[in-house]
Amino acid sequence: MAEALGKPFFLLALGGENDPATLTGTKPDSSRYKIGQIAQFLIEGQKSDPLILLDEIDKTSTSLHKILIHLLDSEQNQNIYDHCLETALDFSKVTFIVTANDKRKIPKELRDRMEEIVELTELTKEQKKQIANNFLRKWIENKNLYQADQPLLTITDEAFDTLINKTHEKGVRQLKSALKHHIFHYCSQKWAEEESQGQLLLSKIEITPDLINQIIPHDFPDTEQEDNQKEEKNTKADQEQLWLLRKELNSLQWEKDKLANIIANNNQSKLKASKFRALNIIKKALMEKDENILTGHNYEKKINDATSPEEVEVVREEILLLITEKSKSRKPIEKAKIIKTYPNNKSPIQNNNKVLEKLVKELTKLVDNRDNIQSLENKLVQSEQQTKEIAEQLNSFRQNAVLETQKLKKEIQCSNKQKNNFNWNINGWFILFIIISSVLFISGTVYWIIHKKKTNKE
Repeated sequence: MAEALGKPFFLLALGGENDPATLTGTKPDSSRYKIGQIAQFLIEGQKSDPLILLDEIDKTSTSLHKILIHLLDSEQNQNIYDHCLETALDFSKVTFIVTANDKRKIPKELRDRMEEIVELTELTKEQKKQIANNFLRKWIENKNLYQADQPLLTITDEAFDTLINKTHEKGVRQLKSALKHHIFHYCSQKWAEEESQGQLLLSKIEITPDLINQIIPHDFPDTEQEDNQKEEKNTKADQEQLWLLRKELNSLQWEKDKLANIIANNNQSKLKASKFRALNIIKKALMEKDENILTGHNYEKKINDATSPEEVEVVREEILLLITEKSKSRKPIEKAKIIKTYPNNKSPIQNNNKVLEKLVKELTKLVDNRDNIQSLENKLVQSEQQTKEIAEQLNSFRQNAVLETQKLKKEIQCSNKQKNNFNWNINGWFILFIIISSVLFISGTVYWIIHKKKTNKE
């Protein structure tokens, strides 16, 4: 396609890649110096419109998917910032072709940026033969393995059939590997032995089915079956991780409730202490028998009805202000009379000193409680953050589990269609019923264990 369009061609394999710097370059403060691969292709091709193949984008990370959304959007790819070059680049003229083995693993936002999606069917045996013949011809041309304009290596159609039957794949990856690492290696060794023996002309080699079985006595593994087993294993691991996250989330929720109760109790203690101080001020005023100070003000009711320490403080400040104003208008004689009224008993001032000492002790306790409350509030904030993060991870794992379940269900349906002796209407629903029952049983067991632990802690 690149040759037909007259454009330079570049391949970028993204399978298993998770570093955003692959596309946008490293940042200036990074210890590595790496230009983004797309920008590197423009530099190497010395053109602004190359054809770039992004291979296996379904096997890359979420961070790269986010960059690809902007890169494949014709309205946004005119200004893609390369951190290493510290400049914005225009990729609007680049022709991008992406490949994926499973389009369901490509985010919907990324699929929407693709102008057209073409699903390729499994290669036929004849197509695989043609690809293998082209691969053989290029190898002979590169090695210049000709004698009297005739190739030194030929492979019969029956041998290609035998070799293709030994592979179990939809593509030709195993077929190319068999040719390169087995057939070509066998021929190279044989020619090297002839050269070492002083033979001037290399002998022609014809690969037959019997020679194929001699060079490659075994079949290649079924890659699709291995991938399915690997995905099933990953699904089990995800389920175990999901269970652990749920357990940790429940534990954090319990800690959060415990901290909330402690803070609530401390707030009640602060409210009681504030009421205590305010009521002591009222008692002090009454002990001095200055009924006129509190006449017409039902401060005790206001204090008892208060729902927060702040409300109590407002009433207390009002009482103190009223006492201060009345104290300024008192006469010294009245003070002397009050003192003489109690010749044999302790003066109210001494009683008030004891009250003040108690208040000082209460205030000291409140200061300590305030520090404890602040520490508990900080722990509560951290607990809420951890709970939020775990909830997000739980949601992500739940979505992945749903996707994997749907995928496994579809794969089961496909495999069942290939087996004529399997009755899906009976066995398929029975397997689905067993899976759902197992999930419900495990969920119920986990809930019972968590509820029991919570009950024991209470």
